[in-house]
Amino acid sequence: MSMGVTRDPDRPVRALHLVGPMNRGGVESWLMTLLRHADRRVLALDLLTTAEQPAAYDEEIRSLGARLLRLPPASPLSYRSKLLGLLRAYGPYDAVHSHLHFFSGWPLLAARQAEVPVRAITSHIDSRSLDRQASRLRHVYHAAARQLILRSANRKMAVSPEAAAALYGDGWMRRGVTIERLGLDLSALRTLSARDETLRELGLPTDEPVLLSVGRLDKAKNHLFLLDVFAAFLAHHGRGQLLLAGEGPERKHIERRRAERGLTERVHLLGSRPDVPRLLHAADVFILPSLYEGLALALVEAQVVGLPCVIAGQLTPASRLPGAFYRTPFLTDDLSVWVDALNQALAAGRRPGDGSAFDVRTNIQSLLKVYRA
Repeated sequence: MSMGVTRDPDRPVRALHLVGPMNRGGVESWLMTLLRHADRRVLALDLLTTAEQPAAYDEEIRSLGARLLRLPPASPLSYRSKLLGLLRAYGPYDAVHSHLHFFSGWPLLAARQAEVPVRAITSHIDSRSLDRQASRLRHVYHAAARQLILRSANRKMAVSPEAAAALYGDGWMRRGVTIERLGLDLSALRTLSARDETLRELGLPTDEPVLLSVGRLDKAKNHLFLLDVFAAFLAHHGRGQLLLAGEGPERKHIERRRAERGLTERVHLLGSRPDVPRLLHAADVFILPSLYEGLALALVEAQVVGLPCVIAGQLTPASRLPGAFYRTPFLTDDLSVWVDALNQALAAGRRPGDGSAFDVRTNIQSLLKVYRA
């Protein structure tokens, strides 16, 4: 049965976003920003999550009037069949928008078979370093998935050129892929909060340098290397505090390395936090030594509030804002180079970057153009 429709211009544009668990993270926080700011009379967003268990944002999603559907990953054919059923039950949708990287081909195929007018996909991650290490069978899967995506999607996007190359291949520009900014609530980021008050709430001294890193505790964020950098920083400075905001599978490894380095009293694992802007206003330097990123939204946020940043040199320039202060040592550099970069960042002080290109209102208008096309 065809589910293709001619859209009534007087009703809202309806889009179904396909995501993983809605816990705090870059993609998830961006989607929540969209939900909080989009007028559902104009753009009505629903979410389809692969998560079987409740996640951090689930309750707020429903409170904002969005439908939250669940479809745990299964065999591709089973997933496609169940998704067709959901599209029949809850549609019609003007757009299905996937954020599931290589797995996106199957839901986009289902959307094409359901005659959803816009089948969109955004690549959020530069996974090439991991992909190169994959097994031969995995390479075959990636090649097949890429072809399925290219055949099924009629709107192909990425958050950076690096993320585009990872999902669509080196010829991504010839394949009609566009680079799209993600939206941030700039006014919330710019709302000042008292540094000393936040630090006292965390039980931290207010007269020491505070370094902050925000991101999921997984190998890609390179926290073990960060602890080595911080130990070298302390050897030079004698004092300082490192805040790690985020949760993930590497927590136990980070705790073990922290203890081995004698850093237990100075490295603070804060877990998943709803108040990242407060932390950004309380810190003195933002540090991000990730192995790879698609677009580091936490880094963009840090620059908006004016934090000087020290980031791994291989990360995409798409995350850097005009006017912001950043240093870009490479992961292969000696630890002393990282310490020197941190010293320069501390001396620089706050310099807000121009984040206007990431304004959520601009992002919503851009998505409406995609979904109405």
